[in-house]
Amino acid sequence: MVNLRGKAMSYNGDPSLERGLPKNIDAEKAVLGAILLKNALIQQASLRLKAGHFFLHSHRLLFVAMVTLASRNVPIDLVTLKAELERRGKFQQAGGAAYIASLIDGVPRTDDISHYVESVLEKAFLRKGVKVGADIIQKCIELEPFDSIREYAERTFAAISSEAVSSTSGVKFYSASEVAAQTPDEPVWIVKPYIACGAITEMAGKVKAAGKTTFLTHLCCAVVNGDRFLGEPTMKTAIVYLTEQPPNTFRVAMRRAGLLDREDFAVLFYHETKGLDWASVMKAARAECKRRDAKLVIVDTVSQFAGFRGEAENNTGDALVAVEPLQEAVAVDGLAVVASRHERKSG
Repeated sequence: MVNLRGKAMSYNGDPSLERGLPKNIDAEKAVLGAILLKNALIQQASLRLKAGHFFLHSHRLLFVAMVTLASRNVPIDLVTLKAELERRGKFQQAGGAAYIASLIDGVPRTDDISHYVESVLEKAFLRKGVKVGADIIQKCIELEPFDSIREYAERTFAAISSEAVSSTSGVKFYSASEVAAQTPDEPVWIVKPYIACGAITEMAGKVKAAGKTTFLTHLCCAVVNGDRFLGEPTMKTAIVYLTEQPPNTFRVAMRRAGLLDREDFAVLFYHETKGLDWASVMKAARAECKRRDAKLVIVDTVSQFAGFRGEAENNTGDALVAVEPLQEAVAVDGLAVVASRHERKSG
């Protein structure tokens, strides 16, 4: 950024150097404070906001840390924020414990923070306009060709306009660095190297012959106990299991796997879902995972719960409809999902 005399000025988010730039610090604090009070609001905020939209550098650091915790399905509170920021060596830069705690002061409990998000976005785009204007002034002072200045202005304002449309529509693009900041360096394995949080694992086998349920229930026993499975480590967690089998036959499978006495292994039988569509069933399964702090959900089989009939399972359109609720569980809740299905006739 430059002043009218052509002297360079910093444009790095430092309020002492950018005192005159458009900003709404109260709105930024309201967004962050509301998320601390109600973690689910991170979805509403992260759908439209990026860290760079915040004026204060400390708020950018806090927002990245919040998004990271949410992506790992970790509660967002003072303790977890401190741990995440310290892991990055950014705790003091983010304001420290006293400042983070102060964010909830005066913030009403609400289910809608769109007004605050809109204000943060508006000021961010105005700041981008200021920067482009300052760059154009500098180019004019340096006597650059007018055509190149015009091309720069058109290109940069078009980019800002595109970002504004993207934010308004709720469609969000991430830079590679943002993806890196919001995701773990290595997958969080439930059963290494087969089942990971934030991923769908498909298992296919012949009907009544491959032993899919036997395999899965023994895998579940290893996971709830934190034991090794097939020689590989597991992460101990509760499990939500959707089965097409009736209680009597599934009880046999649970007994063989050593699961009958478990309180951390929850089962939903297919006959209990009559009258519900597939999306509603998965929504209920996700809610049960949150209630039990379960990181793994198994659907055995997807074709049964999604209502496939005949060769519908092999149709691309039907398959896409079936996988959407699974993708939402993975992307939004960070769950590990195992989708069991019957092998196609072709093999």
